[in-house]
Amino acid sequence: MSSTPFSLMELPLLPLSILLKSMPLDSLIPLSETNQRFKQFIQLLHIKSGGYHVDIDERRFKISMLKQNFRCSFQEESKSFLLRNLSETLHKLRELFPGPIDQLSICPSFSNYFYDINMECTVLSVGLDPYFMLEYQNAFTEEYLNALLNSVNFKKGLSLKGPILLRTEHEKIFDIDWLKIKCSEWITTAILQKMKNKVIFLADISFSDKEINEFLHDLKNGNGNNQLQVLTFEKEGGFNEMEIIRGLNAVEMKEERVYKISEFDPSIQNDRFLPFNSGGEISIFDSFDFIRNDGIRCTIEFDYEVIQLFVWNQEKNKKRPRNDDFEIPAVKRFC
Repeated sequence: MSSTPFSLMELPLLPLSILLKSMPLDSLIPLSETNQRFKQFIQLLHIKSGGYHVDIDERRFKISMLKQNFRCSFQEESKSFLLRNLSETLHKLRELFPGPIDQLSICPSFSNYFYDINMECTVLSVGLDPYFMLEYQNAFTEEYLNALLNSVNFKKGLSLKGPILLRTEHEKIFDIDWLKIKCSEWITTAILQKMKNKVIFLADISFSDKEINEFLHDLKNGNGNNQLQVLTFEKEGGFNEMEIIRGLNAVEMKEERVYKISEFDPSIQNDRFLPFNSGGEISIFDSFDFIRNDGIRCTIEFDYEVIQLFVWNQEKNKKRPRNDDFEIPAVKRFC
């Protein structure tokens, strides 16, 4: 008895759509390449990726989806071929499963190709596997990094995560919503004063306690960053708390409080722009409060080698307290 090969295209539309929905993405992708009608059917299913994470390291790229159990990778010694394959793969995936690039992570060893990486993403992360650090720490220049910042349209966040020095004064670093820089000892207080970011995380800073105190006084007096929500400093060896809050008329706060990020976007968690938090809420414990001249409350929390500053902008429509109003029982005021 002879049998006739069965074709999926012979199925009625409803059974076909049910079958396609039940198939893993790993099977749908090659199926879409066999027949244009299959590709159209898959697109009509409106399977959402939820966005993509793209990681380009020394000899491999990895792609994952936020809302689907899907990951793929490709390994290649030739950087130009690797990037070309990445572009083709992303194009195919996003045609079938729409979504933005939520995070693009790239290794500085691709610096010769930074001029050609024309992508758009929510967060751009630039960092190097420590294994390759010695090979590239002297070869990487500010010119290369600026080329990448010009070619990539990163909408919300920039993370320069080292471990080599990634130095730039490109105009984009001063007003992107979220900024994180490790190995930031090159940043001076003059550069800090130019930053208008909402969230700033600077690790390995070289600021003295006196310079941080002067920065806070400028903020208090209305000469600082009026966009700022959360600022984090990390420094080996820790900080002198009393030197940093000197002259701010700060009040010690003992009770636990919760700071809520204004207009919280989950993408901010991609590269730990906000340490020690869960979601859009951050628990604050022993801390010091002072009031800016415009009535906005600011909180400083110390944790040995970490300082975090929280600006309570969500209170700006409430009654603004004067410093004289800011008396709380069983707390100390520090002048």
